[in-house]
Amino acid sequence: MKNIKPDLSTPIVVAPCRTRCTVFGAPSRLRLNQTRRTAKYAQGFLLPAAIFLVVILAALGAYAVNISTLQQAGSAQDVQGARAYQMARAGVEWAAFQVLAPGTASLGNCPASPTVLNMEGFAVSVTCTRSADYFEQGADHTIAMYDIVATADFGTVGTAGHIQRQVIVTLSKCRGTDASPAYQCG
Repeated sequence: MKNIKPDLSTPIVVAPCRTRCTVFGAPSRLRLNQTRRTAKYAQGFLLPAAIFLVVILAALGAYAVNISTLQQAGSAQDVQGARAYQMARAGVEWAAFQVLAPGTASLGNCPASPTVLNMEGFAVSVTCTRSADYFEQGADHTIAMYDIVATADFGTVGTAGHIQRQVIVTLSKCRGTDASPAYQCG
């Protein structure tokens, strides 16, 4: 077969075709019309895809912000919980100082219960109860037992920011009466 090259210097006139036909690989008018119709129907495809993508990205962003906010709130509650624990310990130490009365041999009474101490936004409620004394070595050593409960509260009960910690301590103090003056025994 002979290889024929078209003469590009002269224009090619193509008659309208009713069937699919090409001249040297160029599409016919019928094919061009079909391509235009397909393009016309496909024009609105990109807009819904773009809207879908924007909505998904916005939802992911909102989720990330929500997680970050919850983590910060959890960290703040952890800090407040540690502070509440320290406040409850301070309440126990205050009551222990009141009942043990360092430097004296006397057996002290509990402070008025409940005592509410306000410290840095925390309400610390301290209760103290003294149990019946018991004796060792006959009646020579009197031992007093104290039960101290300190509860630190921050915020309003029933809200997300409410924090409460409680510390319970049992103390004893011994008073020796077998010598004069009475002394604090070990």
